Amino acid sequence: MELLETFKYYFTHKLTIMSALLDLTDKKLLFELDMNARSTNAELAKTLKISKQSVQYRIDRLQQRKIIKGFYTAIDLSKIGCLHVRFFMKFKDTTPEIEKEIIDYALNNKKYGWIVTIDGLWDFGGAMILKDYIEIKETTNSLLSKYGAYVENYEISIATRIDHLQNRFLLGTEEGSEFHIGGPQEDVRLDELDKKILLILSQNARQRLSEIAANLDESYKVISYRIKSLLKRGIIKCFRADLDYNAMGYTHYKIFISLKDFTPQKLKQLKAFIKMSPYTIYITEAIGMAELEFEIVMNDYHLFHDFMHQLKTEFASIIKTYNTVVFYRFYQINYLPSL
Repeated sequence: MELLETFKYYFTHKLTIMSALLDLTDKKLLFELDMNARSTNAELAKTLKISKQSVQYRIDRLQQRKIIKGFYTAIDLSKIGCLHVRFFMKFKDTTPEIEKEIIDYALNNKKYGWIVTIDGLWDFGGAMILKDYIEIKETTNSLLSKYGAYVENYEISIATRIDHLQNRFLLGTEEGSEFHIGGPQEDVRLDELDKKILLILSQNARQRLSEIAANLDESYKVISYRIKSLLKRGIIKCFRADLDYNAMGYTHYKIFISLKDFTPQKLKQLKAFIKMSPYTIYITEAIGMAELEFEIVMNDYHLFHDFMHQLKTEFASIIKTYNTVVFYRFYQINYLPSL
């Protein structure tokens, strides 16, 4: 409860950079787009009690200011028989030109859906959308054969479950939507039209039905039905706004926790504690260098320090070690770069 009161204090009393950048209507708009980026301007206008023209003006302005970088579709890769494989790498003997070349290599490789530069334990992170362990080996070898001379060390981790939490800090609320992706691998049948729709929505979750229909030479009703079917089958989980937290004055931390002597009940309690913070945006269970990971965005290091101190104290019996990195720049978030 003490930590919860601290969060409330920061919401109520602390002046933030974001407050100078965004008014309350902007924050409410971002909150709505965060978990339903396909909401129409009319729907958003009704919720926010402003005009449709004002909604579009604000979205355009937030994009111009790079606070909204785009809109992506969260796809449950386990439903289509894919693995969510993360590759973290520490550079050595590089130059800015070589690092850019490595990033460009990943951007041009259709297996990479998530690319970020990092400060701390790693310098580069990439999420690869792969079918099996053979693909993991081949994709890793392909990168290392080309740039291995610039790699001091690397780690591979497979996400088995990722909890997405709404950006509750925008409104200073403890309440918000959440969903998770991951689970037993399935092989849900997708025909060519399903695949084409997913590829389009993975790049722009707000693309209009009429535009998708015209692009694919299908009727509006057919496209609408197919999207609803993809949602019903759990392949599409959510349509989200891709926000630049740095542009809002926040630091994006990722924490890797190695556990010891834990039970499913203890893990559940640990995740509940992490979720308690309205600044928490993702919680990941994984196989690899850490059993549990979470991402949190904060605009005050002291608040982050206090949260981590209480986390370590409360769960000292199951936390063996942890490492913290800062996500510096995201180059891409795309759950389905190819299919």
